[in-house]
Amino acid sequence: VGLGKLTVIDFDTVDASNLVTQGWRHNQIGIPKVQALADNVESIVPEVSAAGHMVPIARNFLEMTDEELVELAQDASILMFMCDDFFAQARGNRLALKLQKPAIFAMMYEQARCCEITFLIPGVTPACHRCATSNRYKAYLEEGYENTIGSQGSMIFQTHMLNDLIGMI
Repeated sequence: VGLGKLTVIDFDTVDASNLVTQGWRHNQIGIPKVQALADNVESIVPEVSAAGHMVPIARNFLEMTDEELVELAQDASILMFMCDDFFAQARGNRLALKLQKPAIFAMMYEQARCCEITFLIPGVTPACHRCATSNRYKAYLEEGYENTIGSQGSMIFQTHMLNDLIGMI
């Protein structure tokens, strides 16, 4: 198995609206997304589960302690933050900087009108996620902006394209 260890943290469950945007199956509606992902990976590569390569954690990243996150991420090769939540990406950026780990941040806007990928490679990229999205930090932290729009209405094709771009990075 080419996968070392994949730890996935997400508190959300599969919803019917996710079937077209994220590629889940109908029988996965209502189960935690991390478990659905583990099941999908295991169905492709059965050795992953048996070898303990996949660690699904059905928790809210923002509610975990700094100590828990450092323990989970300290041996990681890369950190990936694929979410529409500003505060989760901001916390992920702080974690990546603290641990000096490469990180990728990605999100897609409503109906796939736009997507965004930023990345941090310590010692290589001149700016971190916060620097690259400084206007967003200002809007959220200084002006009280709240985003109510996620990736609703995007299609699986756009999600796959975004994932392909992330893979290339």
